[in-house]
Amino acid sequence: MKSKYWLVLFIVCGIVEIFAEATSNRALVLASKPLLMPILAGFAFFKAREMGVAVPGALFGALLFSLFGDVILLFPSGNESYFLMGLVAFLIGHLFYIALNLRGKPKFRFDVEAIIFMLPILIFSGTMLSKIAGQSPTMIVPVSLYSTILCVLFYTGLMAQNAMAKKDGLVLMGGITLFIISDSLIGLNRFIAPFAGAGVAIMATYIIAQYLLVLGNMMRREPKI
Repeated sequence: MKSKYWLVLFIVCGIVEIFAEATSNRALVLASKPLLMPILAGFAFFKAREMGVAVPGALFGALLFSLFGDVILLFPSGNESYFLMGLVAFLIGHLFYIALNLRGKPKFRFDVEAIIFMLPILIFSGTMLSKIAGQSPTMIVPVSLYSTILCVLFYTGLMAQNAMAKKDGLVLMGGITLFIISDSLIGLNRFIAPFAGAGVAIMATYIIAQYLLVLGNMMRREPKI
């Protein structure tokens, strides 16, 4: 089966999920959201075959734990235990993405460009954490850990980008940036200032982020053994 068909399925499923969030259709969310990551994994598998490259196992690991997070967060949003379990699942998924960024042992970056890109992330993370500390003190430790992992993901993404073609690196960093935006919207909506359309904004950025992350990692070619 050609990868383009899997991509079409992913796009359709993503549109259905966003529509379900926009219309608060719980049944449609339950039907569409758990399908996103398996379909994206199918796209990655068949795209790799077409490109003649191997799919890194860590990529499937990232998608698997993202799937776990998606499913766990379908449970009642007011239950802190489910939120924490979802947080852990996505944290592990990010660790897989970090491992992917570190493939080939890219060089550490301490240049001005890296500092300029990292500074807004660090400032925003600190601001969010200070707000969460005031609103939900019990969540400050797990959210701090998660925020740290996001910063590491972004920094290692900059390292990986440095070893990639410019266009490919931009795809990878676009995915990482959108994932951080999606997670930030979750934190903003849950802990600081709930806003209309949060579900749509969170899922739209998340769906595009995951696709770009998969595509960006596929561009870092690993020949089949």
